[in-house]
Amino acid sequence: MHVATTTGKLIAHALGRPLIGVDTLEVHAAVALGTGMLVRALLDAARGELATALFRAGARLERLEEDRLAPPESLAAPAEPTLFVGELPKAWRESPWPSDGPVVLATPAQCVRRPGLLAELALDRLRRGEVDDAASLAPLYLRRPHITPPRGRD
Repeated sequence: MHVATTTGKLIAHALGRPLIGVDTLEVHAAVALGTGMLVRALLDAARGELATALFRAGARLERLEEDRLAPPESLAAPAEPTLFVGELPKAWRESPWPSDGPVVLATPAQCVRRPGLLAELALDRLRRGEVDDAASLAPLYLRRPHITPPRGRD
């Protein structure tokens, strides 16, 4: 399990406080809150793929697509302007976008995860009573880790 998740669970349990998990892709998409734009959040997932999800950034983030793995070339933009934010591949910044759709690439400063946005998303959920069960909260992995069991001694 992810160290940060385990630490959060231990602290919440020890202090008797609620625990709220926030998806990293949501934190990236939150940079556009209040704009009404479509937001395609991205994270490098290795092996030539990206972790991605699509959101509408109104007063709250509306999830339009679940987290998934995808090759970069498959991420065509919808018919309306879409902000691409997160871990944007360097090639996207250095060449014209290969899609026919109206893509807006976030600036490098917009692509930095902001703890304040994480806190705002969590506080909004807390106010709505959307807390997670500390015993069952676990990181979301879109691909099984490629760690192999240790070899036996010869």
